[in-house]
Amino acid sequence: MPIYVNWDDQAERAIRFDLYGFWTWKAFADAVADANTLIEKVDHEVSIIFHPDHVGASHLSSDFLAQVRLIQARRHPRMGRIVVVLHHNDTVVRHMVLVLSRVLPPSAQPAVVETLVDARRFIAALAPAVRAGS
Repeated sequence: MPIYVNWDDQAERAIRFDLYGFWTWKAFADAVADANTLIEKVDHEVSIIFHPDHVGASHLSSDFLAQVRLIQARRHPRMGRIVVVLHHNDTVVRHMVLVLSRVLPPSAQPAVVETLVDARRFIAALAPAVRAGS
């Protein structure tokens, strides 16, 4: 499968979708189901990082919005913020994120960052501060 889903951190606060090459909407839906299974194992909100390779999403079909709506319906209730790593200013992915920002509710809108490190920083900033000794 060209989409790999796993925890991005040991604290299990973020799941990373590594998207390689050409993938199908079925593969993406299966990846969402895998992420939901991981989220079910914890009792807190989990952020999602989409980390595409250099191919980006230029191969996706024109039914993008219909597929997003179907996948949104399968979204786990504890799935938190979505962060998209935008490699090399990928215009196709940037436009997809722009469309998503217009059709998804504010709480489900993806954030866009340039690197995986930036994605991790963004998610860390969302986490409530942990007090020493707690």
